[in-house]
Amino acid sequence: MELPLLIEKCKIEKHISIRPIEETLGKFISNVMDAITNKMVCITDEKSKNYFKYCFFEGIDGDSTRIKKIAIMQAMLDPKYQQTLDLYSSLLETMPSIKIEQGYIEKNKLESFSPSIVNLVWRLLEGKITKTSSRDKDTALIINVNQRYLKTILTNEEDDDLNQCIDNIIEIFKLYSHGNSSIEYIRRSQMEINRGLLPTPKFGDIKQLPLSNNMQFDLSQFQNIKYSAGIPLAVNNQILGILWGISIESYEKNPDLTNRLHAFYIGLSSILKEKLNEINKLKEKYANYYLLKKYDDIVNNAKHLIWQIDTGLIALENDFTKYPGQKEEKKYTLWLHPKHKSIVWMGLSDIVKLPNGDCNSLKSFFPSNPCSKKTLVMIPGVFCNRAIMDSLAKELAFSHGYNVISINKRGRSLETMPKDWLWTFDDYIKEDVAESLNFIVKEYSDEIILIGYSMGGMLSRFGKASYHIWQKLLGKENTPNPFDKVVGIVSLMSPSYVPQEVNIFEKSNFYSIIENINKLRLYDRLEELLFSPKFNKMALIYPSINLSSFFNILYNLHPIAKKMTFDIAKQNYIKQFIGLPKLTPAQFYFLSEICFCSEPVLIIKNLLKQFIYAPIKNDYNVYSEDRKINYSKEQEKISVPTYSIAAQKDLIATLSTIASPYDIIPDVGHAAIIDKQISSEVASMISKWIIKNF
Repeated sequence: MELPLLIEKCKIEKHISIRPIEETLGKFISNVMDAITNKMVCITDEKSKNYFKYCFFEGIDGDSTRIKKIAIMQAMLDPKYQQTLDLYSSLLETMPSIKIEQGYIEKNKLESFSPSIVNLVWRLLEGKITKTSSRDKDTALIINVNQRYLKTILTNEEDDDLNQCIDNIIEIFKLYSHGNSSIEYIRRSQMEINRGLLPTPKFGDIKQLPLSNNMQFDLSQFQNIKYSAGIPLAVNNQILGILWGISIESYEKNPDLTNRLHAFYIGLSSILKEKLNEINKLKEKYANYYLLKKYDDIVNNAKHLIWQIDTGLIALENDFTKYPGQKEEKKYTLWLHPKHKSIVWMGLSDIVKLPNGDCNSLKSFFPSNPCSKKTLVMIPGVFCNRAIMDSLAKELAFSHGYNVISINKRGRSLETMPKDWLWTFDDYIKEDVAESLNFIVKEYSDEIILIGYSMGGMLSRFGKASYHIWQKLLGKENTPNPFDKVVGIVSLMSPSYVPQEVNIFEKSNFYSIIENINKLRLYDRLEELLFSPKFNKMALIYPSINLSSFFNILYNLHPIAKKMTFDIAKQNYIKQFIGLPKLTPAQFYFLSEICFCSEPVLIIKNLLKQFIYAPIKNDYNVYSEDRKINYSKEQEKISVPTYSIAAQKDLIATLSTIASPYDIIPDVGHAAIIDKQISSEVASMISKWIIKNF
């Protein structure tokens, strides 16, 4: 670049405006910042190895910047680290800001705080203001932390790992020198964004971190925090600050992390923009919008979407457009998989209306060069939404080239919330699956392979086998049967019969409880309670069981609650139910916060009815609600190719309940498909079966 142009570029960079954060946006970002920093610290490579040990957010605050949030990977694993995180989070509130324009803090900045905060600062931090000559470029505020005092507060016993973590975070605080080089990085990134470019991530040795330009200290004793990586956080093209990841390795020349940081930036910006628009619409109607349940729902939904960001993909475009062969424009996001060099059109705009006015929603994955004319339609199981099958859907679309559509049945998401919760297992077959298939046949494909997980596999098989019976019972013999377009069925961890052993509890067989009920002659009372019209009236008062709300309420009580639930999940009986030998916190929180959802009590009633009748009547077939249709027998008449994949250690869909032919995934249990490697293996098995049979 010629010298005059270089000088002009520097002038533009220096004077590019950094806008203050509007109040509504600032409030929203603070509500979801915990999810943002936790998601960044959980970014992994293809082998599920974490890139970062710590993450912190340096945000614009008025006309200043300061560290606003910190996340520690170990805090998800050990309550001692959560205590460390809580202390440092409280310290963040007391830390002075950095003036954007001047690049330094005057001494009276501390005096502007309330006496109680100043007292806390001087109790926990030994602050010294060091003012250099006016000829120096910047003035730095150096915070010296009394490490011994902090360790005394946090723990009464020696713990090398904990002390190391404390030392590391102390150094992060020390890194927060008050020069303006972070501001320069924000300005450069804002210029890139203004030009329609992705911001360039900032990599380097932690000593060269923009936060540490004016400080010199020895990091030789702190081996865990050598390197840094940063990416801006932006909404509507406005930068709000920088997300910094701290690592033990240098990733400056690692294209994978660069791609993942860009994917995180794009996904995060898109989610925050969409949800901020929803909040602004709410604000137009209500002055105290932030006190409404609708606001909480938007915030919780944003957190869920943030956790679901796939940093292995890069968004190329997000707009209304036509997928090749479609008649109408729909909203798609075009995603690139850097490894496979494949592009997939991902759509979320399809809503399927049901006869009673409720609706399902569809999520589509359409490769730019599909390998087959057939469409794979995924149906999740009980108490879970389609997110539990997302990893599998992406593998089949990006790695194998199949068109994939996953269904959220009613009650699974905000857009599918029903008028009431009065439907049964049979209604899922007659309405949710049938109407979704009608929509897919009309809009996309008339050759469908159903892939059902757990109860979703039952709906696939039982629907294919018995929908013609329901047509006769409902007087719809003259209407097309949508299941006629189903040319194959794949069942994942899905029982065809009621299992004869259900060891959900660690040492207690479920049926031993039923047998004791029968011996004590309590069955008649139980049957009257569960299966009489009185139960249906009770369902009007308590219509559904919401696992998602349960975990959200629990986690919002205190961060330590997340650790408690993970500790419980690591116990044998729950760990075996999930079925992953090395269950990680991120996997468990994904399952509990994202995948779990509401289910009507009438569905639970139907499942209990199947389980309770089976041992007493010695009949382990699955029936319709009125017991007029024997689904297990009807499925034996299915003429299209079928295939089952079973988990060797599944406690629900035990091997004795799986209809052959089937293959077994060794050493895993019922919910193992949330693991990316397991999903990749399952996708390969499904693809081989399709190639062989079609």
